[in-house]
Amino acid sequence: MTIDEVEVGQRVRLARSHSGGGDPDENGGRVGAVAAVDGTAGWVDVRIEDDPGGVGVVTVRPEELEPAEGRRSGRSGGERRAPRRWWEAVVEAGASIPPDERAQIPRDAAENLDSYLYGWEKKSA
Repeated sequence: MTIDEVEVGQRVRLARSHSGGGDPDENGGRVGAVAAVDGTAGWVDVRIEDDPGGVGVVTVRPEELEPAEGRRSGRSGGERRAPRRWWEAVVEAGASIPPDERAQIPRDAAENLDSYLYGWEKKSA
C-alpha cells in the first residue's frame, strides 16, 4: 500500500515479515485498524486487534500493510473514495433539513447568532 491509500479506521494486515507479538490471521499477518497516518514522515500507526503480547500499537511503513477484509469504512474491495471534507458534511447536513424548517431560519442567523443563542442585543444592519 502507499501512504495515500491508507486512512484512519481502515482495517489492515501487517506483512508477515513484520516482527512482534500477536496472533496471525489465516493469511499469516497480524490484523489491526489504522490509528494514525503521518503523511509527512511516511509512517502509519496500527492498533493491533486481540494482541496478547501487549504491543497494542505498532508504527510501520505503508508498504508493510495490505488491506484486510471487513474494512470499517464499509466500501467494497476495489472501490476507493477520497476522505470526506468537513464542508461536504456541512452541506449534506444542510440539505437534509426539510424546506419548511429551513424557511424558519432567520436571514441574519449568522450575524446575530449570539442574540439567538444567548439573548444578547442584535447587531444593527
